[in-house]
Amino acid sequence: MSATEYYIAKDVTYKLPEGRFRAKITRVDKRLAKGARDGRKNVIIHFEVFIQGKERYECCARATFLDDESRNSGLRNFLEDLLGKAFLATHTDQKIDLDKVLRGLDCEIQLVHGKHHEKFDWPLVLVENVYPIKEVKEVDPKK
Repeated sequence: MSATEYYIAKDVTYKLPEGRFRAKITRVDKRLAKGARDGRKNVIIHFEVFIQGKERYECCARATFLDDESRNSGLRNFLEDLLGKAFLATHTDQKIDLDKVLRGLDCEIQLVHGKHHEKFDWPLVLVENVYPIKEVKEVDPKK
C-alpha cells in the first residue's frame, strides 16, 4: 500500500428494495421504547443485508420487537422461525443473551416497505419474516 493511499469506507444505507435477501445479524440491542414513560423496552435486531447491485453499500435493516417474554410475543415467534422449536424447548424457563446467540448468524429476511412519511424520501423498510439458512450437506458420489 502506498503512503498516499486512502480507503473510502462503504456508505451505510437503509434504502433497500422489497424482497427476500440473504443477511447476517450484526448485533442485538435493548433500548427504552420511544416515548415510553412506563420503562418499556424494545429489542432491536440489526442486520447486514446482501443485495445484488448494492455491493458498494453497507446495506442495513433492523427488526424491532417489544421486550415481551410471553409465549405468543412477536419476538418469540421471530426466534422460533429463526432458531427452531427445538432451540426454544431446550432453553425453556432460562434466560439467554440474545446478542451472544444471534450475533453473526446467517439468515434470509423478507423486506417490505411500510408506511411512508412525507418528510422522508424513502419508505420505511421493515423486516417482515426471517428464515434460517438451510445447510446443504455434500453427498459423496462414491458412496
